[in-house]
Amino acid sequence: MCLKKMKLAVPILIAILPVRAAHAQRPCCGGPQPLTYWQLPENLNDLVLGYPPSTPATFTATVELIPIKLVFSDGNVSLDPTQPTCTTGTSALQLISNSPLFQPAPFFSNGQYLGTTQFIDAYQHANLGSAISASNHLLFNYRIYGSTSSDHVPSQVLVVPASEGFARPAGCSAAGVVSFSLLANFVNNIFPDLPANTIPVFLVYNTLLNKGSRASPLYEGGEHNYSGILGGPYAFSHFIDDHSIFDGIVSPPLSGNSSDVYSLSHELAELALNPHNNGTSPAWGNIGQFTGCTSVFEIGDPLSGVGFAQYLNGFTYHLTDLAFTSWFFREVPSQGVGGSYSFMGTLTAPASHCP
Repeated sequence: MCLKKMKLAVPILIAILPVRAAHAQRPCCGGPQPLTYWQLPENLNDLVLGYPPSTPATFTATVELIPIKLVFSDGNVSLDPTQPTCTTGTSALQLISNSPLFQPAPFFSNGQYLGTTQFIDAYQHANLGSAISASNHLLFNYRIYGSTSSDHVPSQVLVVPASEGFARPAGCSAAGVVSFSLLANFVNNIFPDLPANTIPVFLVYNTLLNKGSRASPLYEGGEHNYSGILGGPYAFSHFIDDHSIFDGIVSPPLSGNSSDVYSLSHELAELALNPHNNGTSPAWGNIGQFTGCTSVFEIGDPLSGVGFAQYLNGFTYHLTDLAFTSWFFREVPSQGVGGSYSFMGTLTAPASHCP
């Protein structure tokens, strides 16, 4: 789902809180930094996570990673993000925490070097160009829900009845499908126990979320939303070994870019730019995952399936391309780096009017 941009007009700060040093590791002390937001000048109803772009400071948000072990009655299979994968010998959870979403990596956008930082921070600097301070950063720490040490990483266990999902052999592992409503009801019971000021991200492994029925499926790899109970945003995402495990389940097949953290990069970026999940933009459509017109302000949706590879910590990760704010608001020229309209330069002109 999506994002937005701003000009040199003065953004309105919703909440300013003390700034601490930020690193791509777990916070050491003092608890998570309370979430804070700023308003975009193009649409003051749209909030963005972090400090206003002109503020030369780092805002660090804490993500609470919550692995969910799915036990499928149909298929007699368990898929657990905390267990070593058969392809790498490393768990999906460990690969996620070592990824460019939480660890610094060198990034380029449209021919310009953005420095060594996390992906979403790199995106914001590419998106806002000269309008963002070189010392303004949005970074993500992570914590693992229920973990007391690196040797104790529990999963939340959800038994999936045959009526709510299935699993099939795929490669050296399995590919699963779970009803989104079953998963959503399950995590609602976890919400009251979650620590304040964190962003919960519920993780499943090698599994698609089905928002339709078994007869008429509507598959997705993740979703972000806002919870009044939590008073903040949260997300679901899968980690998949390889896009090809869903061949024969999904038609047409998933994009070759859709492996490992691709879905999570999409959802976490959209959550950062549209944390209350109510952002809007001028109508656009007939691109990416949309047929027809929409006004959703989701920076990943126009480029669903489009992405790139980023090598880090001995693993080749797949990340999504993301539309710039200038694309949604039809700004000419684009304020994004290189005059482009997306991080990888896939979009070269503003959104077409729709209808």
